[in-house]
Amino acid sequence: MKFIMYAFVSLLMICGNRMFAQSKSIKVSVNNLRNGKGVCRVYLFSSYKGFPFKSFRAECKIVKVDNDTVSVVFDNVTPDVYALSVFHDENEDGKMDTDFWGDQKEGWAVSRTIRPGVSFPKFDEAKISFDTSGLTVSINKVYVR
Repeated sequence: MKFIMYAFVSLLMICGNRMFAQSKSIKVSVNNLRNGKGVCRVYLFSSYKGFPFKSFRAECKIVKVDNDTVSVVFDNVTPDVYALSVFHDENEDGKMDTDFWGDQKEGWAVSRTIRPGVSFPKFDEAKISFDTSGLTVSINKVYVR
């Protein structure tokens, strides 16, 4: 019986911090949009699964674009490690448009503003730590074309 009580208390101590951690907001400012067309899709990923643009694996905010900057707030975020990705869906079709060669026609970016290479950045390259003090992230869009 003592063992069960000890195990329960230990489990509560280990999980309690995660379950009862204060949640705060992550504020995201997306800069350098090339026009005021369409929407900006901002994704908040808590793991590498689906990163950077598989929205079913992330919390997503969609904001109408009016000028070259948009802002989004993710509320009630538990302290952890996250990565952000953004794409400027200029024609509002819900997908990243590419040309014949596979180059992106619409702007995109990830947290830590990593420049494009041969492939999209990985979660570990874009991850940011978030604690109970809140976080403000500024992301600059990248347009390949």
